Amino acid sequence: MKLTTRSPNCNVIEFDNGTSVLFSYSVPVAVAIGNPLKSVGSVGIYKSSAKYSNSTSRHINAWTATTKTLPQAELEALINTVIV
Repeated sequence: MKLTTRSPNCNVIEFDNGTSVLFSYSVPVAVAIGNPLKSVGSVGIYKSSAKYSNSTSRHINAWTATTKTLPQAELEALINTVIV
């Protein structure tokens, strides 16, 4: 597991299984399941459909251009499923 600070109040946790979770402030707002930089094993990138601050929106948009959105509760459930 590796924590990377992308900017103030924006962090990414990368897990050994290739999953990465983007946090804005203390809220998980996007997840990349598998390794999105490699075509093999890449499952998808999802972001929260919840509306947060302009800063959080910038954090998400800088990390991914995906259009796959999930409600916040479903995003968190998905994260809990893939990191266990």
